[in-house]
Amino acid sequence: MKLLVITALAEDGPAVRQLLREGKVPVYSMLPATGVRSGEDPDLLQEWFGNRSGELDSLLFFSFTTAERADHVLSSLRDYNEKKGNGFPLRGFVLALEAASHPLS
Repeated sequence: MKLLVITALAEDGPAVRQLLREGKVPVYSMLPATGVRSGEDPDLLQEWFGNRSGELDSLLFFSFTTAERADHVLSSLRDYNEKKGNGFPLRGFVLALEAASHPLS
């Protein structure tokens, strides 16, 4: 079992939900988040918020899922980002679970 985490701008929420459906991730959570630009001058091409300043409405998705489903979704996120080609990519991460209070099936 893996923990799949995805961050996105709020306007990309429907695309993330579609990618999760296509990846056969049956259950996930979605939380609103506010992205804040620190005001420092990082490399803007690598910065999460690109060249915008201030606060941005964002979403955080997470799901406990199989490694195969998580890998499929990450691959789909990469494809989506290549096609979209802007400075605000969908970001996905997979974390291993070491222990749980309830058996994961």
